[in-house]
Amino acid sequence: MGGADALTIGEEVRRSYLMIKKLSSKGQIVLPAKYRRKLGLKAGHSLSVSQEGDRLILEPVRKSSPRFVRLPGYPCPVLSAGKGRTVRDSDVTDLFEDDA
Repeated sequence: MGGADALTIGEEVRRSYLMIKKLSSKGQIVLPAKYRRKLGLKAGHSLSVSQEGDRLILEPVRKSSPRFVRLPGYPCPVLSAGKGRTVRDSDVTDLFEDDA
């Protein structure tokens, strides 16, 4: 593979992954439409933000399945569907079927 081919491929990779965005005075950025489409993000979707070194990581928050959690004051883990959600009979069935 020649040097010109490598340069062309490198430029394509850089153009497809590197986008520089300015932070607004409110600390906001606009996510490019191609990434929103690729991840199925629409207005109102939530993103989790974490930091790894000098990088910020944005990840879509998907509806979580019920899971066992430890709550203060309870001697053993309890089943939680998350804030504002109710555990349904089908959630419990699905939870135990996954372990089979």
